[in-house]
Amino acid sequence: QAVSAVSTNTFPSLTFGKVVHLKKQTFLLGLFLCAHLASAASVKTMLAFADVHYDLLYSPTSTPERMCRGANDGPAQYYCDSSEWLVDSLFGMMSTTMATPDFIYYGGDTGPHNVNSSVIYQAQQRFLEQLRGRFPHTSTIMSLGNDDFPEDYEASCDPEWYQQLATLWTHHGILFDKSTFVKGGYYAVSPLPGMRALVLNTILYAAKNPLSLGTDPCGQFTWLRKELATAAAMNETVFVLAHAQPSHESIDSPRTGVPDRIWKPEYVERYLRIIRSLPPHAQLFGHMHEDSFRLMFASGEDSLRPKEATPCSVLIDLPPVTPKAGGNPTFRQYDIDFDDDTNAMHLRRYRQYNLDLAQEVPAWGIEYQSDVEYPALSDLGPARYRDLFLAVRD
Repeated sequence: QAVSAVSTNTFPSLTFGKVVHLKKQTFLLGLFLCAHLASAASVKTMLAFADVHYDLLYSPTSTPERMCRGANDGPAQYYCDSSEWLVDSLFGMMSTTMATPDFIYYGGDTGPHNVNSSVIYQAQQRFLEQLRGRFPHTSTIMSLGNDDFPEDYEASCDPEWYQQLATLWTHHGILFDKSTFVKGGYYAVSPLPGMRALVLNTILYAAKNPLSLGTDPCGQFTWLRKELATAAAMNETVFVLAHAQPSHESIDSPRTGVPDRIWKPEYVERYLRIIRSLPPHAQLFGHMHEDSFRLMFASGEDSLRPKEATPCSVLIDLPPVTPKAGGNPTFRQYDIDFDDDTNAMHLRRYRQYNLDLAQEVPAWGIEYQSDVEYPALSDLGPARYRDLFLAVRD
């Protein structure tokens, strides 16, 4: 999953640093803007993963040039989406690693690439059957990716598709709030006491979304501002969970020379204004198919002096399960320090597991542990990520 370093690119209100290869994975070191922090103590666990891209048409005898598709199931291979064997192997390893996590977060993109809506729905259905088979009693939170819609990236405010997914999610016991989900695919839940998970549908803001949805698609920005204010008033710790992160441009663009925007610029600016006012403790995304992070600071001036300024939040990109981009399937186990008296919490560490497809018989193992591989990450708070940023930059 390594890439070479690229030069700095700047946009209004955003400063992107270099893509740096650190041993086993790639970190995008970037600076955003924002204001507030959390603290901690006993341990809760979260399993987190993203971008399964479950291909029920996968064939072990096919090739990437043929989309790896056919009638049979079998082992996984690089540059192909996930087979049924791979998804079953994933959930098997997750349940072996942590049979009873406190909750699971899945960052979206369940459907395979280049298929129709019926296949997208079937992939969701089979994915949930296998997940609940392994974790029948674990609270599970899911966000929507661009390949979770009938047409790639075409997220809208039409409730029909959301209603279909809501029925499926309810049947399989997914933790979500249907009242807002059917309005636009977003919702708030509390998987732990004192924690407010704000699950966003960021495909509404995608640059590749062909629909014109106005300045506040499906009312999600208004809802987000209110949820952040309510959480602050109740002294709750906020995690923002979504698929595609706020960015004017993907990190692939400098390498390819081809513009590949993630969000439409006007939506990036509005999101940052809201988040800067009441920054969450952490923000988890998928979509990039890379292991990366970005820092958020309280002002543009602070982002230019990261040694002296303390960041207020961190955006974490989860690496993918699908080996479509040529990497090994991956998931994480997060430890969350939790104070039973105050319900205060923060991310402490994670262990990253991957399936080494280069082996003759692919096997899961620990790729690295955050605080062991990177001593600067003694915890996963924004200040420690800043320390890692400085260590790599300098």
